Order: sequence, then structure tokens, then C-alpha cells
Amino acid sequence: MDLVGRAGRHVDLRGPALRGRPRARWIGAAILAGMLLGLGAVHVVNMLVLQPPLLRVIATDTWYALDGQTARQSDWWHTHGRTHQLSSATCEDRAAVVQRTGYPAYDIKVLCDLLQADRSQAQLKAVLVGQQVVAGLLCIPLVVWGAGLLLWARGAAAARELHKAMAQDAASQRQ
Repeated sequence: MDLVGRAGRHVDLRGPALRGRPRARWIGAAILAGMLLGLGAVHVVNMLVLQPPLLRVIATDTWYALDGQTARQSDWWHTHGRTHQLSSATCEDRAAVVQRTGYPAYDIKVLCDLLQADRSQAQLKAVLVGQQVVAGLLCIPLVVWGAGLLLWARGAAAARELHKAMAQDAASQRQ
């Protein structure tokens, strides 16, 4: 009964038969796709929820990760790399920061204004909440599709086992 229950959608309830025999190749592909969708959901959560808010300086089209006290350049994959870190203390001499980091002067002006302003904390919190909403909206379909594929693969594997058991039962009845 457990095998019939897992094979669920592959069993024809109008007669003692299976609707078809799922191929092992499709089962393996569904498992792989389900796992990749799950990993994609984990990656989305890591990039958009666990990392600090990402802000883009539009004039130079450069992304920076800001956590309220520090800012560093981000390339979407490695926000903790060998990039230079800015803080409100290092923003006192902006010309020296431009020379030391190699960042454009306009970027340094924007980042230092955000780091030194009191209202920037509320702005950064609003950006982080927006990133978390986007992450949630992206993760829900990834998780649902991944789980659906894994459940289909589980049912298809059970249908293959049930097909094998039914063939053995039919062969033993003929003898």
C-alpha cells in the first residue's frame, strides 16, 4: 500500500494498471532540477537577505554594500573580497580616500554622505526590507517548483517499483 500511495498520480484507479512507466532518465533529471532550484533559493537568500543592503551609484554604475557603519564595493558575488572599506572616520579626508581606494570621487562623495548622515540608517533599513521582500518573492516559486519536482520524482520512482512488482506478480501467476 505504501508503494501505491507514493506512486499516486501514476496509478489508474479505474483498472489495475499504471498510466505509464516513467523513464529513469526523467526521474534523474527531475531530481537534479529540484536540487538546483533549491540551491538557487539558498543563493537568493544569501545574496539578498544575509548580505548588507546593496546600493548602486547611478552615475558610475557601481554597486556598493553598506551596513550603516561601513561601505565596500560589491560585485554581486563577493562582497567581502579585497575591496577597500570606507567608514565615517575615513571620510574626513575625501581626497585621500579617493587616492587610496581608486574609487571615483563622485562615489566617495555619495558614500560618505550616506555614512555620515543620521537619516541614512532609515534609508538603509528601507533598502534592506525591500531586498528581503524581493528575496522572498524569488524564493517562493523556486522552493515550490523544486519541491514539486522532487515529489514527482519520488512518485515516478515508486511507480517504476510498482510496475516491476506487478510484472513479477503477473509472471508468478502465469506459472
